[in-house]
Amino acid sequence: MTPNTTSSPKSINVSSDSRPADSALRAALSQKGLRYVGIRGNPKSPVCVLGEAPGEREDAQGLPFIGPSGYLLDKMLNEAGFHSGETWFTNSYKTRPPDNKIDRLYERGIPLKMFQDQFFEELEYYKPIIIIGCGKTGVNLLCPFTKPTRIIKKQDEKKDGFGHWRGSLLKARFSLGPII
Repeated sequence: MTPNTTSSPKSINVSSDSRPADSALRAALSQKGLRYVGIRGNPKSPVCVLGEAPGEREDAQGLPFIGPSGYLLDKMLNEAGFHSGETWFTNSYKTRPPDNKIDRLYERGIPLKMFQDQFFEELEYYKPIIIIGCGKTGVNLLCPFTKPTRIIKKQDEKKDGFGHWRGSLLKARFSLGPII
């Protein structure tokens, strides 16, 4: 499948003056020479698509969900009736971690709490009605009960892990709409 390259994803350039956690994270990333990958789409729309962190293409262009998977997701959302002005895309972590491994994000020298504070501030600011979680990182932040309660050692013990919640309608830990 070839990504649709005829339509260019658009980002909303949002002032972070009224969002102190966002301003602090942008400054910290800038001091380290790292790119802040913000929002793509219309954050005033009711549906938020939430990823984990930017990949290589997203980091290069400063927009989330613009690689081949992002284009496929755009197509699926469109087929489901969610058109481009009705969704927005973001990540729970706004910079690319080393080797695309979230557990190595601390190597960037910025406390994870700064990313998390910015993430929750962004959701509180835009107040999406529905959040579609793409990956366990954002869903685990919003719904901590989706984290495994024990170390899974055998293939048949996955009932306790993130996979147990796939396709579920979940309630976030604070007043947001449903997480899909």
